Amino acid sequence: MIMTNMALPTNPYRPGAGTYPPYLAGREAVTSRIEELATILEEGGQASALVLPGVRGMGKTSLLLHAQGLLAERGWIVPDLQEMASNRRLPVIWDEIRSFLQGTVAADRVPHLKKWESGPIEWGAGVEVGASGPKARGDLKGSLKKARDGGISAVQADIVKVFEALGENGVRLALLFDETQAGQQKELKVLIQLAHRAAQRRWSLMMIFGGLPPTNDRLVRAASYASHFETMRVGPLEDLAAREALRQPAIDVGVAFTNEGLKLAVGFAQGIPYHIQVIGQQAWRQGKTKVGAPEVSAAIPVANETIEASMYEPLWNRASDAEQGYLVEMARHHRRGYGSPVAKVLGALKMDHPAGAQVRARLMAKGLVHAGRYGYVEFSYPGFDIYAKEQARRRR
Repeated sequence: MIMTNMALPTNPYRPGAGTYPPYLAGREAVTSRIEELATILEEGGQASALVLPGVRGMGKTSLLLHAQGLLAERGWIVPDLQEMASNRRLPVIWDEIRSFLQGTVAADRVPHLKKWESGPIEWGAGVEVGASGPKARGDLKGSLKKARDGGISAVQADIVKVFEALGENGVRLALLFDETQAGQQKELKVLIQLAHRAAQRRWSLMMIFGGLPPTNDRLVRAASYASHFETMRVGPLEDLAAREALRQPAIDVGVAFTNEGLKLAVGFAQGIPYHIQVIGQQAWRQGKTKVGAPEVSAAIPVANETIEASMYEPLWNRASDAEQGYLVEMARHHRRGYGSPVAKVLGALKMDHPAGAQVRARLMAKGLVHAGRYGYVEFSYPGFDIYAKEQARRRR
């Protein structure tokens, strides 16, 4: 019987950056390792930081949020997931973490938390705490203009004082970071040095860094100790895990996918967790208690439109005309599994290497591309090469 959307339970699929999936499939190796690292630290052992690199759409943020929940359930103190960005510097991030700790850790265990001594910068004037948590005020930007070497040194000194007290008091704390590749080198160095000190002194401090594929390189360039960090790449899901990510949320509320419907949906998604959530959401909206190939086929055009509007178009619009031209030539010379050869892209654009390097650096800073193998550059979202080619065709 065909049912209306109103007759079905609430749609369980939740596409969107940083949204929590109804069923986290195919990431058991990562979650198990996080649990193992937590156990090692709880027993007084040493554990390195964990790095989770992957291209966009792979569910890294959702995985970090899942890790946050796992550790909180074990009794760890876990501040909110912190996103790095060129306009979101370490002083702002540390303000938020510090405010969280002030409201969580007993004052007598870390007396230094009562003070906010950051040298020449009036951090207290730059933060207000509202119902949704700490927020940076406009006057913090003015303070950040002073936060060059002296400012970062002051923040680092404060971090060391706070974490020494936390570590010596046996406080179990996890720090989770997203978009790590966007972090400033000097600021990443502060965090790496904190991880090093924690390992040396056997503090119960877990640090997890998520980001695009260049994250490892960025961390090691900031401080060589980061080469000791453990890396677990976050890639596309295997077909079996993709099937479960689609099937299980539906079963939980009394709706079933047929084998044919699952096969078609999994083929569409290509293992990309975000695409899995989109096709699941749109197939659900067909209003059937059994989702087969006809329902998935009807959902695919809408799912494509959704992905284009929510992911490809916003990324494309970040780029200037010159940058879009570079993306188009990347797409024309793209080889799956390799990326796009820089020399061929520059040759097609009749652009010299210095000018090309500037365009490429801007695209990397905007999170659209990243360095691949030597001499190659790669798109940071799967399938973006196809979208770029289509944009070039539409311009003709």
